[in-house]
Amino acid sequence: MRRDGEGRGKPGREKRGDRSRNRDRDRDKDRDKDQSKRSLKGRSREEGKRKKEERRALPAAVAFPPGAELRVSVTSYSQLLAALSVESAELIYLDEASFSDSELPGLLRRIREHGRRAGLRLRRIERTDRGRSSRELLESLLPEGLLQAVLYRSMEQLSLPFEESLKRDLNPLEQVFDYTVYAWNREAASVMRSLGAKRLTYPIELKLPELMRWKEEMDGLSLRTELLVYGHLPMMVSANCLQKTACQCRRGAPLRFLKDRTGREMPVRMYCKYCYNEIYNPDSFWCGDLKEELSKLRADSLRFDFSAESAEDCEAILRGRPPLRYTRGRLRSGVE
Repeated sequence: MRRDGEGRGKPGREKRGDRSRNRDRDRDKDRDKDQSKRSLKGRSREEGKRKKEERRALPAAVAFPPGAELRVSVTSYSQLLAALSVESAELIYLDEASFSDSELPGLLRRIREHGRRAGLRLRRIERTDRGRSSRELLESLLPEGLLQAVLYRSMEQLSLPFEESLKRDLNPLEQVFDYTVYAWNREAASVMRSLGAKRLTYPIELKLPELMRWKEEMDGLSLRTELLVYGHLPMMVSANCLQKTACQCRRGAPLRFLKDRTGREMPVRMYCKYCYNEIYNPDSFWCGDLKEELSKLRADSLRFDFSAESAEDCEAILRGRPPLRYTRGRLRSGVE
């Protein structure tokens, strides 16, 4: 009498028919996986195309008041290309601390070739021990006739229009003073006008009613105004380089991030050209969708300051899409 299992081969060995069926089943599974991967890849590709078309379809200057000139400040070549792709951007500032001295003439020339006005945004702090001074930089750029505006960002730079070597070429240009050159009231603004200012930037510390009164005072002084609509506001400017402190000095204006106690990442721009850092608020400032407030402020020009954004984000924001995370700054609360 034979027990069950005897004479049926070694345990665990499959019959020939079973092996062929298993191979067919595995082959079908692999085919299904490949098809699902292809379908997912196709869907992701179609979704990417759809998002790109949506970005292109965004209306230009959704809430921007008519008559205000749109200006853009860029810190990278990709941001410059994004700004040039938006026809409403009339003037583009190059952040000179983010580009080498040899790159600046070619980039300024490219802006002019696209039919836009070219401006130069000077460095945030002046350091005599790093690179050429602002005076030396302007002396090399002005004779080429590529600049139409200069954005001053520190008090040390306000003496430049009075330099004998710069008077002839610099004074005909538009002298724009940034919000870091404080002009909170009529008295301060009149001093800035005596120093050559033709356009002042709205102070970021004032709230809406104060800014409206400030605008009236600027009109009384015949000074044009520029309003920051978008940008990461700086929290700190430091000559103590984060990378150099960590013994990881890499030149080339890299972008790094610091994480605060809440887990949010703060962009840090390494201005290796002059060896200083600028630490930004993790949430960008944005008021481009406040149509009523913008109409009350009556700014002559609106400015977008790009620092840590990709080219895609720059183009979308310039076309009116608000950033994912943003703050209103002191526009509604002010500084006590």
